[in-house]
Amino acid sequence: MSVWHETAPSEINHALLSADGRVRAVIRRRDHFGGRNTIHFRRWQGAGSPVSPRLAANDWAELWPRQEMSADTLNAAQARARALMEQVGAGETDDQFEIKPYAPLKRKQVTEIEHPSGTLKAIIFAWPGNKYEVRYFVHEMLGAWPDGSKEWDWWIARGDWLTFASDLPDAEAIARIELEELASAEGRGRKIDT
Repeated sequence: MSVWHETAPSEINHALLSADGRVRAVIRRRDHFGGRNTIHFRRWQGAGSPVSPRLAANDWAELWPRQEMSADTLNAAQARARALMEQVGAGETDDQFEIKPYAPLKRKQVTEIEHPSGTLKAIIFAWPGNKYEVRYFVHEMLGAWPDGSKEWDWWIARGDWLTFASDLPDAEAIARIELEELASAEGRGRKIDT
């Protein structure tokens, strides 16, 4: 079986929108406890009112600074991005950026494997180049309401490291093995009354 694990990237993303929604400043911090907040922009290139980049990727462009644009704190990065938004939207600063088509993540969900307990599941994503990523989720209660009803949702389990495989059968096999390990470690091998 050809499988491996990688540490999940420690990254926080923040987005700021211009008043008209045509410019988005994306601020990324690679490490929760250190590192700089880097800034790049997305600009609506389509006709009409802008829609989410996820819904109309071809109508957005990414503007990556030719020289690093960053700040030590999130507040400072937000202030710097806000100061440039109008100019970025008008194209006045295009010479300072490398402009590329917006490229969303290329992974696609292939399959889902649910643990017999119903409290854990694995979702397998395909990446270009015969690489499969396995992500694990746990079904947990968010809270209880005064009427006695309970609200449940799926949350990422084991988000600090990622599992990969070189083909789908190996991804499915490791998903089943690791679902059992998660069930044993977290005492989730039994059905929960929802």
